[in-house]
Amino acid sequence: MAIFQRLRDVFYAVFFLVHLTATVLADAQLLFQRSLFPPAVVDFLNTYIKDYKDPLVGNNPVWFRSLLYFEVIAMTPFLVVGVFGALLGARWMRTPSIIYSTAVISMVVPMVGHLLFDDFKGFKVGPSTQEERLTLLALYGGFALVALIILLDNVFFRAAPASGSGYQGKIGETGKHSQKKRN
Repeated sequence: MAIFQRLRDVFYAVFFLVHLTATVLADAQLLFQRSLFPPAVVDFLNTYIKDYKDPLVGNNPVWFRSLLYFEVIAMTPFLVVGVFGALLGARWMRTPSIIYSTAVISMVVPMVGHLLFDDFKGFKVGPSTQEERLTLLALYGGFALVALIILLDNVFFRAAPASGSGYQGKIGETGKHSQKKRN
C-alpha cells in the first residue's frame, strides 16, 4: 500500500508541475504582454492555437480571462507548494488539495460547455468539426479528471492531520499511529 501511496504522490507532484508550467508559460501570455515571454514560448502557443483551433485561447473571451487571473494569482502559489508537498507526502496538503481540485473542476465545467455547445462561426478561432471539439474536450477534460481524482482521494481516502502541524511520520500513517510511535 505504501508503494501505491508514494506513486500517487509523485503523480500528483508531476500533475501540479505540468499545471504550473501551463499556467506560467501559456495562460499568463493571455493576460500579460507577450513580449515578456521568450519567443519560443510565444511561438509554441501560436502553434497550439493554429493546430488545435482552441477558441478559449485563440479568442481569449473576458469570462475566460477572469478565470485565468484567478489561476495565475491564486493557484500558482498552491502549485509551487503543491509540487513539494506532494513529493513529501505531506498530510497538510489534504485541505489545500480539496480546495484546489474543487476550483479546477469549477473552472473547467464552463470551458467544456463552451467547447462542446457554442457555435464558433463568428469567432476568429474555433473548432469546425466534432473531432476537433472532442480533441479539445480531452485536453481540458483531462485536467478536470485528474482534479476529480485528487478531490475524491483527499476527501475519502486520506487521513486528516492529527494536529494542525502538518507532516508527521511516514506517508499513509494516521494521527493515531503517529501518536503511538512517539510515546
